Amino acid sequence: KDFGLIDKVISSREAAEGALA
Repeated sequence: KDFGLIDKVISSREAAEGALA
């Protein structure tokens, strides 16, 4: 399965939250 894609989405979301913080 595409766990790599899921990891990319999660890390992207975390990066976005970090930028907003």
